[in-house]
Amino acid sequence: MSSYAPGSLRVWDGTTWRYASTDWQVPTHESMKAGANTGLAVTTTTCTKSVNVLHAGSAVTLTGSTTGRNGGTLEFYYRVGSAGTWTLLASRAAPAAGGNATATHTPTANGTSYYVKFTGSPTHLGSNSAATSGVTVQTHKTTTKIVPVGWVQAYGGQNKKVVGSSRDTAIHQGFYSSTYGNRKSLLRFNPALPAGASVSRVIFDCNSGWAHWYYGSGGTIIIGSFVNQDTEPATMDGVQIFPNRSRKEVGEGSFEVDITSWANTSMVNPAFSGILIGPWPSTSREFDGYSILAPAGNFSLRVTYSYWS
Repeated sequence: MSSYAPGSLRVWDGTTWRYASTDWQVPTHESMKAGANTGLAVTTTTCTKSVNVLHAGSAVTLTGSTTGRNGGTLEFYYRVGSAGTWTLLASRAAPAAGGNATATHTPTANGTSYYVKFTGSPTHLGSNSAATSGVTVQTHKTTTKIVPVGWVQAYGGQNKKVVGSSRDTAIHQGFYSSTYGNRKSLLRFNPALPAGASVSRVIFDCNSGWAHWYYGSGGTIIIGSFVNQDTEPATMDGVQIFPNRSRKEVGEGSFEVDITSWANTSMVNPAFSGILIGPWPSTSREFDGYSILAPAGNFSLRVTYSYWS
């Protein structure tokens, strides 16, 4: 076999064609592949996903695109975690220039990411997209939260605070004398539920906190709500109240009242500020009663709700 003088044979070095340094230097398989791609159009491939956060069981839509392509295939891959193995999800024929290809996937774990690979064009170089950020897969949870009362203040029939007695810090309801008239009380509650929560049950709890009914056999508690009043007002003038939404005959000490029928929507209303006790629509003393002093630790809301997280 005759030999070639150094410099008479050219090889592809991965970047450019150059003359061989010896007459026996031959191109490698990889350099031959790279050389075969010389002159092919450069492409840029992208991958986008429809959502970053989704509920378990929901699908994400992936969109793949490659610039300036002619023929070829778009392959969609996914993996869980940054060190996971990439798995082929779907293969799509690359559409005409300017078009997109799509695929759907239902991830089952947080951190699932995706990328798109473009291959197989006779005139355009293959390319890979960057990996997308991992999706967050939320699961459905149900829990019960005990919401403590923040502040309590009783008001008389003229909407002024009940003051100057040994029961200033108690909850008052109903008519005992003309001194304060038909009394009512504001109890501040802040449920602070997660966005999108769905409330299924609300219980107003009195935990050994009711001290007295005019008639020792018990009385009827009347419960309503108030809105847009997170700080304790000097008077009840101007406070927006919704009275007489729930009633229940109760005794002294402890009791609970299911107020779900209206409170399930009130708890998720940003305007909700708390619970209204009283007033009664009459001055009969059968509705007169009050709680123990400083009842902050004795009254609460028990809220059962579902949410995605």
